[in-house]
Amino acid sequence: MFDYSREEVFEESHNWFSTHAGTYARLLDRTEENINKAFWVFCDLMLGEHPEDVSSDNRHVFISAFKSSTYLSTLTPKQLVEGGEEFQEIIELIY
Repeated sequence: MFDYSREEVFEESHNWFSTHAGTYARLLDRTEENINKAFWVFCDLMLGEHPEDVSSDNRHVFISAFKSSTYLSTLTPKQLVEGGEEFQEIIELIY
């Protein structure tokens, strides 16, 4: 079980939110399922860990940061499509 500090998860979450896949995730409806999928993609891309190997405390920090993140985006439509493709590829592989 991997247990990162709250600060590490919070900082990595905010870094991920500005990536193409992270921005795509932030623009989805914030349903329980989409939040869970976002956590899986975040763990894969930013922590390099399988989500089931990350502590529940770390999951809660991510969810809190995710729910309070903005819906604003500075990405071009093309970048957003690329982020959506990356997001979906990871979900298909590990979710």
